[in-house]
Amino acid sequence: MFGFNSRSAFSQCDESCLQEQKISQIKISSAGLDEEHWESATSYFEPKGMTGLNRNLLVSGVYGVSNEHKPGVFANDRLSISPDVSDLVALNDIDSTDTVGGNSGDFYAANDEETNPSTHNSNPKDWEFIIISYLWMLGIKGDVGVERITTDVDASFSDLAKNLDFAAEAHIEVWKRNFGMFIDFTYSKLSNSEGVTLQRIPASFNINLDAYFLLLEVGGLYRVGTWPVGSPYNNFVQKAKPNVTLELLAGGRYWYLKTDLDIKGPLGILPPEVDASEQWLDLFVGARVKLELIKKLQFHLRSDIGGFGASFSSDISWNIAAYLGYELPWYRITPIIGYRALYVDYENGSGNDRFEYKTWTYGPQIGIAFIF
Repeated sequence: MFGFNSRSAFSQCDESCLQEQKISQIKISSAGLDEEHWESATSYFEPKGMTGLNRNLLVSGVYGVSNEHKPGVFANDRLSISPDVSDLVALNDIDSTDTVGGNSGDFYAANDEETNPSTHNSNPKDWEFIIISYLWMLGIKGDVGVERITTDVDASFSDLAKNLDFAAEAHIEVWKRNFGMFIDFTYSKLSNSEGVTLQRIPASFNINLDAYFLLLEVGGLYRVGTWPVGSPYNNFVQKAKPNVTLELLAGGRYWYLKTDLDIKGPLGILPPEVDASEQWLDLFVGARVKLELIKKLQFHLRSDIGGFGASFSSDISWNIAAYLGYELPWYRITPIIGYRALYVDYENGSGNDRFEYKTWTYGPQIGIAFIF
């Protein structure tokens, strides 16, 4: 359901660069410069640094140029060039905020992991792990049938929460370059106890109900690519990296439902225990789109379809989820909020062995992601 990946959500150079610039060498002549301010006869700007830097030339915030060597892709501070050199460097349209614009694209570096301050500064060959703990405030609406009886179910989260004993939900992703794997599970246990009086039998019973619900997803991911969004000029000036990432996914969704009834009353009238369970597996295929328009603020949309009427599956299963996440400045912690809806149409057996489950499981989600 979830998925936060800094190399995809915050872009990567090997797949998309907002503005590819050939900056392997920009030569600056030493003619006319003061000897004491010139450390070598020839200096170069290079992608990973520069040699013999003229002390009169200061470009802050550009990777490999500033004294602090901070990673970045924007000339975001003051640009000072001695008079004899400025006419040899094509930097036009410096605005009132000392931000380079216009032809300053010569200093607009590729949007890769080393230069993008909003990305995880790890080697693209390294593994990346994403762990999300979340709460799905789900409700259930639809038809549930056992044997020859079908019941209309319409239970909101508040209705279910009254009888909720335990719940656990988590999403885990593992990435290496453009390939990833994920596992997502939702587990809950509900219980209820009521006194029941049968109309035709003058006897009272106490019925304890325990219901178990498990939803487990396992699948693979492939990142198709990341593409820039918006004007490269605005991206440069605003230090933003608007981009959209497309990922394909495929896997299986395992369902397990179990109900235990413990009946206490006059012996011989009703069985003391009634246990029923059902399980099935839906294979699915889908896609996930990640959109970042503001630095570190991501919008995710996932949809997949499965089931396909196989002998071990539902007739159809459709899942859609949308959520927002914002990466905080502390340890890459990312709070998320969203909404998920999951539809399934499953029916198995007939007569006394019949089971039907045609429902929407839906509701808001909140959680927090940890990226390593």
